[in-house]
This record gives sequence, structure tokens and C-alpha cells, in this order.
Amino acid sequence: MSKKVYVIIGAGAGGLVIAKGLIRAKKQVIVIEKGAFGGDCTNFGCIPSKTLIASAKVAHNISNAENFGLEGIKSNFSADLALEQVRQMIQRFKATEDVDALKELGIQTIQGHARFLDPHTLDVEKEDGSKEQIKADKIIIACGSSPIVPSIEGLDEDSFLTNETIFDLKTVPKELVILGGGPIGCELAQAYQRLGSSVTILHKHGQLFEKSSSRVSPIILETFKKEGIKVIFNANLKKIEKGFRKHVLVYEDNITMQERTLHCDKLLIAIGRRPNVADLDLEKAGIQYSDKGIYIDEYGRTNMPHVLSCGDVTGRPFFTHLAENRARGILVNLLLPFGIKKKLQILQPIPRVTYTDPEVASIGLHPDRAKEVFGEKRIASYYVPLSEVDRAICERREEGFIEITTRRWSSQI
Repeated sequence: MSKKVYVIIGAGAGGLVIAKGLIRAKKQVIVIEKGAFGGDCTNFGCIPSKTLIASAKVAHNISNAENFGLEGIKSNFSADLALEQVRQMIQRFKATEDVDALKELGIQTIQGHARFLDPHTLDVEKEDGSKEQIKADKIIIACGSSPIVPSIEGLDEDSFLTNETIFDLKTVPKELVILGGGPIGCELAQAYQRLGSSVTILHKHGQLFEKSSSRVSPIILETFKKEGIKVIFNANLKKIEKGFRKHVLVYEDNITMQERTLHCDKLLIAIGRRPNVADLDLEKAGIQYSDKGIYIDEYGRTNMPHVLSCGDVTGRPFFTHLAENRARGILVNLLLPFGIKKKLQILQPIPRVTYTDPEVASIGLHPDRAKEVFGEKRIASYYVPLSEVDRAICERREEGFIEITTRRWSSQI
């Protein structure tokens, strides 16, 4: 009796959790990846950004040493080596997730682009241009998401960076403009400012962190202002012109409708990400999806029960820890006998953090949203500024706060 063949499209966080679990269960596993093994977190997200942020925090602390009574510490530095260390850190983590590492575990890998021919057959175009057809009993789609690149006059591949290319920089840019004031934009803005860039954020909305507590945006904005980061709100980038060694950005103020210009060495596009549902030919397999992601049920199955999906490709929110959590649930369902299934915890609260300094961390509903859902009279909110917390005062970090929202009388968060 031949083994069932499990094919996983995507070697990111979710796909690798399933692949490693299946191989431990002695299943036949094939992983197909058209990009970098390890996925977004290892190559373009968590690992490189947090490595860069760590270096930036050290630079910031050195520059502010006098606040801690340390005089005479020089703050002049070059941060180009920090960028190289980011790439070294990526390689360190990739070594546990690359083709050789997976092969050692017994997982077959194919570097190529997979497309459906029918519900059970994939056509894989490999790097060398050759093609291979693969039939599978079970298929798991975990091919992640990609940066959204807007259609803007003058915007071409040579004129901008995304989070997938910015970590290739060899030197810290003198002037960096970031289009988008979301988590990626804010994290990298602060990191590069601390490492020597002059950073400007162009944000189409009227405040930062508009989906968080209303207390958050003023604190982050004041921090950015003190550190020299310029934030331009209600800005719509209209055109990019190439000047001598610089980009000329033409943007429109959404309130006054006036056009203004900015100059920069580098432009980072950070307006969000979209699920990688294009170019899979999902229609040929009869799999239902939209541009917001692949539709799955509470067991991680698509409308074709033998095809499952997890991670960014199923839509927002785009979190590595969520992809891994859903992948573990799918893995259990693939291995349970007699058709037994365990529901994914789709409705569970999801912790989220933006690694600015101070960090913005939350789980559940923020107070403003809780009032909308339950009514103001049915909730209680408890607010403690860090200026009243002894440890924060000693650390010279009084700008933050802790806020907890509960159902009134029950203390249920």
C-alpha cells in the first residue's frame, strides 16, 4: 500500500510547522517554495527587523547616555556594519530551514512555482525552466503574502524598496522617506532614524495606530518628534521624479488638496501586504477565494476538503504566531484517525505587538472598540500611566501606559 502524498505550497512559518510534523509521523512530504525558504519572518520580517531594531536601540542609548549620568561617551558612529549583521542573522536562522536542513529531516523540496491543474494535481515550474507534475492526496497552501505596491506615476523597480528589499542595503541612507505609517513603517522609521538616517513618514490617515487605543498615537508621535522623525499626515503620493542621485516625491495634502515635494535617497513602500492568491490557478481546482485570501472553515479546510490552508494567504491578520498556531491545528487534523477533527481556535484573542520604542502591545478589544461593542455602561477601563510605576521611573521611561478593559462588575477582560 503506497503512502499518501502530502504537498505543501510555501516554506514559511505555517508550512514548515506542518511539514516537520508530518515527517515525524512518517508521512511522505513534498514542500514547494518559489522564493526564499523560511518565509517572510526569517527573510524579511521578524528576524531582520528585530535585529536592526536591537542595533538601533543600542545607538539610541549611547546617544542618550547623559540622561543616565554617563558623561563623555561619544555618539558618533557608522551603522553600516549593523546592516551587515542583519544579513548574517538571517543566514543563521535560514540554516535551520533551508533545503539542506529539510532534506536532512527527510522532507523532499522543490524550488519552483506551483499552479493547480486540477484538484489533486500541481504543475511546478522550476528555477531552470523545467516543469514537473505532482499528484497529491492532501495539499496545504501556505504561500504567505507580498507587499502592496501602489500604482504611482514614475514608480518603477529601481525607485523604491519594500520590507523584502530594504535589508539588502549596504549603507544607511541619508534621507529615507517611508510611504505608510503602519507597524512596518513605524518600526523601520525609528530604527533607521536612530542609525543615522533623516526619516520622513508619509501617512494617508490623520493619525498613527488608528486601530489602537486613542492614547497610543500621541505618545508615539511625540517620541518620533523628539527623535527627529517627521510625520506628514493626510498625504497622498502622486508622482516620483528622478533627480541627481535623489528621488523627488510629489504628494498631495488630502485636506488642502495642495501639492508639495520631498527629496530622498531611498523610498520605502510600507502600505500593507496582500495574500499570494494570484498565479496559483485556484480556479482549476475549484478552490474559493478572493483578493483578501483563501476561504477556510473552522478546521482549516478550503471548500475542497483535501486542500487546507493557513497563514497570510488566508487573509488578515498577518502574524507569524497566528500562522504557526493555525498550522498546528491543521497538523493535528491531518494526523487524527477515523476522521476525527479538532476545530481551530479561530475566535481566540490574538496578541499583537508593534516594536517601536515604546512598544505598542495589546490583546483583545481596546477601550474605544469595547464601548462600541458592549456599550459604555457595560465596561470598566483601568488606566495606569508609567509615570506612576517605580520601575519605569528608574528606567527613565515614563511616556507609556497600561490600560485594561473589562466587563463591568465581572472583571472579565
